[in-house]
Amino acid sequence: MGLPDSAPQQALRAEPATYALPASASLLNDVDTALQLISADAESIKIIESRRRHISRKLDLHGPVDFTRYAIKIGLVRP
Repeated sequence: MGLPDSAPQQALRAEPATYALPASASLLNDVDTALQLISADAESIKIIESRRRHISRKLDLHGPVDFTRYAIKIGLVRP
């Protein structure tokens, strides 16, 4: 003896509905652009760090003080 199916029980057994959130194309483009900028920034930082290490080794500069002294020496900045 089982209970007769009622509408709420049938609804619980039904497959879950798939809900799609409305997303505008401009929002998706904004997100895509932001992700590209983040990726580009990460690559830029890696390039800058790599070139700084290369210059540091080539000129035998070991820190910010050495870089500053060198910049003053070659006239890039004034003391």
